[in-house]
This record gives sequence, structure tokens and C-alpha cells, in this order.
Amino acid sequence: TTGGLNAKRHPGKPMKQPLYRFDTIPRCKKDLQGSTIYEVTNREDFVDSMAEMVYICKEAMRRANKPLNGKRTSKPLSLEYIADRLDIDDPLRGFFVRDNDSSRLQGYITLTTFTNWQKSFRWDSINESGFCWDDAELVEQTLNGMRKCDGGTLSAELQQTVRCGDVYNEGIIWPRIAEIS
Repeated sequence: TTGGLNAKRHPGKPMKQPLYRFDTIPRCKKDLQGSTIYEVTNREDFVDSMAEMVYICKEAMRRANKPLNGKRTSKPLSLEYIADRLDIDDPLRGFFVRDNDSSRLQGYITLTTFTNWQKSFRWDSINESGFCWDDAELVEQTLNGMRKCDGGTLSAELQQTVRCGDVYNEGIIWPRIAEIS
């Protein structure tokens, strides 16, 4: 910890390990036939399903890990990232999609208000550094006009939205902007 400013996750209870194999979970159909969406508003329901959430991300990546344009997809969401979201995000709500026959998890979404802990944060979709981690092909497509950037309109609107808070306490919160994982 440097100067006592690093966030620290609260100690948690042991994760409940799922009693099923994730490679046998049926794919969720686009029309959700055979699946049910459950709204989740209780943090404990997310925490109790954390291992399932990690495993379903890994399974989704395994199923999608076919070379796409000569490249493989990126890594799945990590346990650390998911644990941070479930511990820190407030408010926290979301949805689970479960198979009707066995209640196995087929997917999930978590939602919270967008929060940032950087005093200097600003929305900026036209700054060159915003593209510094893109691969060369995507940068070329953007420069050639094949992929469009909004010219800064959206980021200017986001920058003007209501926000409140303190970077040293609860963070800067944008109550009208959702962060989705």
C-alpha cells in the first residue's frame, strides 16, 4: 500500500463450487427458448454464484477461441476482476441466464453506476492515446474511415453529464451512466 490509498477488497466467504461441468451447458438460444432470465438485486446472490461466473467466462472463451482473422480472442474475465466488481460496485444489480432443465448458468450481466477514482479523468474519444492499445489493423481501419469515430460528440456529451463525489472517498460517480460487465 502506497500512502494508504490503494483499494482493498473485503474478506469474503469461501466460494461455492458448482457441481456441474461447464463444457456440457447448452448454448443459450437467441430467442432465450429453454432459458430463463433472473434479475439479481441482492449482492449475496452474486457472491454465491461467483465461481459459476468465473467458469462461464472461461467456457465462453473456450467456445469462442477459434482464430478470428488470424487472431484469437482475448482472455476471459478474471476471478480478481469479478470479485472486485461484486465487492466494490454500489449499487450492484444485474441478470443471470439459466438453463430451464438444470438451472446451470449460461450467462450474466452486472450493472452499476460508472465510477472513477482519477481527478484528471475526462471523456475523450478523439485523443490519440485513446487508440494506443488498438492493434495496427484497427488503427488503420479507423484512419481510413472504415471504422468511424464520432468526432468527439458523444464524449463531449458524456463530459457534460451530472457527476458527484470525491476521488479520496467514494470516487467520482456518474449516476446517469451505467458500467456493464
